[in-house]
Amino acid sequence: MLDEYLKVQRMEGVSEKAIGDKQSVVELLIRIVGDLPIHSYQREQAQAFKQTALKLPTRVN
Repeated sequence: MLDEYLKVQRMEGVSEKAIGDKQSVVELLIRIVGDLPIHSYQREQAQAFKQTALKLPTRVN
């Protein structure tokens, strides 16, 4: 699903940097809360992601 979303973003003229940033956020989300079906993410996962992401250094690889 992410690949399709990024493809649409490219077709809409979104910059490659912005696309890369979006991809990085999704990859971080998956690392923190797990790779779930899109409809399975709930408030609990969003809160866990936010709390964890705020504790990370600015640039996480």
